[in-house]
Amino acid sequence: MLDAQDWDILSLCVFTGICLALTVYILRYYTSRNWARIHLVIHGLLFVSYFTCFFPVAMLLVDVDSALTSWTPAATTDSTPTEEATVTHGKPYLTLIWQILFAMTNLLSWIVVPVCQSYCEVGQFTTGKKILASIALNFKLYIAVGVVCGGLLVWIAVAKRVHDFGSVVAVGIAASNSFGLLVTMLLLGYGLVELPRHFWMVSNIKRLLVRYQFKAALLSEENDKAKLHWKDDIIALVSKVNLQLPETDQLRPHFNHIMDLIMQFEKSVADADSRWLSSAEAQFRKETTTRRESGDEVSYKALVELHARVRKAIFDLQRTEFQWRQHQEAYFDLEAVCAAKEDLAAQNVATAFRPARSGACGGLLDKLSHLYWFKFRTPLLRLSGFLLAALSGLVLYSELVVPINPKLSVIYHLVVPLKGRPYAIQAVMLTFVVYIAWTIYWSLFRFKLFDQYQLVPHHTHPSSLCFTAYMMCRLMMPVCFNFLQISNLLLPDDQVANSDISFTQAFGNMDLKSLLGEWFSKWAMGVVLLIMSMATLLNLYSRLLRMGGFTTFIQADISDDQVQEGARILRREKDRLTQLQKRTHADDLLDHGNTALDHL
Repeated sequence: MLDAQDWDILSLCVFTGICLALTVYILRYYTSRNWARIHLVIHGLLFVSYFTCFFPVAMLLVDVDSALTSWTPAATTDSTPTEEATVTHGKPYLTLIWQILFAMTNLLSWIVVPVCQSYCEVGQFTTGKKILASIALNFKLYIAVGVVCGGLLVWIAVAKRVHDFGSVVAVGIAASNSFGLLVTMLLLGYGLVELPRHFWMVSNIKRLLVRYQFKAALLSEENDKAKLHWKDDIIALVSKVNLQLPETDQLRPHFNHIMDLIMQFEKSVADADSRWLSSAEAQFRKETTTRRESGDEVSYKALVELHARVRKAIFDLQRTEFQWRQHQEAYFDLEAVCAAKEDLAAQNVATAFRPARSGACGGLLDKLSHLYWFKFRTPLLRLSGFLLAALSGLVLYSELVVPINPKLSVIYHLVVPLKGRPYAIQAVMLTFVVYIAWTIYWSLFRFKLFDQYQLVPHHTHPSSLCFTAYMMCRLMMPVCFNFLQISNLLLPDDQVANSDISFTQAFGNMDLKSLLGEWFSKWAMGVVLLIMSMATLLNLYSRLLRMGGFTTFIQADISDDQVQEGARILRREKDRLTQLQKRTHADDLLDHGNTALDHL
């Protein structure tokens, strides 16, 4: 049998491997189509950032398991457990790892990731100038944020009659902790409701088809806007600069770099609908003798801004085109599933736009696909949705009873009685910690900020991945602290040094009272979580947007004009692809016939 320390080390190694695999999968999933266009250093920094964000969940599992195998908190207040304490004051190596993680998350979230994000967005033409511009841009941002936050701290210090520097620092730490917990509660409140509902919704294929029809109109419109922006704004602007900048100008090599970027993109476009892009080369390459006016001087700064806009426009075009094609393929597959369900004699799910499977493996895959779509998919997804809803209810209940009496928490009653049974402790802990982290990260990954930062499967801009990494780094400590809080594994402030949980030994209890006050810090986060959960459950966000004239999808409203428009667009695209497929097939037959005649 393994002793306690060997079990901790083995668990930590296993969970580290899982976190590494998860990091690779996440980054590959979101960048598989633009993987080669992202700088290798950016890949490395993103890998370190995401691993650093996932690893604390594994650390917390090992930490609490290690503590509960040798310690149960003593009776000190009404809100703490009643067993006698065997205090070992944490494991030194676990405390050291927590401190390293804390230092890394602060370094990543405040310096490395923001600079990396700016590097992916700036338009300088060399790596060195990109790095310098990114640092300068963030330095200006830090100054502005520092002035605002410093003013707020001074105002709070005056309002609370704080006179010493240590108390001002405590208020600043409390403000940072409050922000992290507030964002955590908002994301958790959304995810606890929306994640189970998502599983339940996608279990119904016909309802999912309606959702795809609704989204089709939005994706088609977004793709058309990206093409118009490229043709009417970007190409026109580059053409204007081409006329203003003589061939002998010292800035001409930088402009030629922009032109080469556009030409390279144009040659990579193979879609027949994008053939209008071919007019750019003739428009750019023509020689001109137009005389420049005094107000038409082109500066290096203007070329840098133009370079950034061109790169952004190219990526937006590639992203929207990819999203639109993927959406069509997914919709046509679902349509094929519905058609096969109505045909009782159908033995597989056939679609005209995917190559047919062949060979023994192809037949086996067809049978497995048929079993999945017709036998298992709906009950499995509905069962998953039901189980996730039950977990959400337990987590929400545990969160809401913390201000009243933490001993009422379901997680507390499941975890603490398992003292000395590491397998059972980790099983229970794994269920709740992973689910809480899943709901928070799932909500964050679905976050979309004004079309600027969003995670698109297979085709995400690295700046969006950096933004998500920044938020995850900021939420690491609040997520861990929140779980310890709802598990009733925290000791009062005056007994933190006696805690056997290394996380508490490293960071103590997160201070909110110095900023929010005792009553507000005790009740505020639970109220925020409850409000967010109810707003998500009742679709208040979508309903408010619809009242303001914005188009959103509400499941109960299946007669929306946007749904009908999306269905019409998808039918049109299906007819177009069918005609293109027929022409391609006819051309193949003609080539085959000509080849046969040549042999004769």
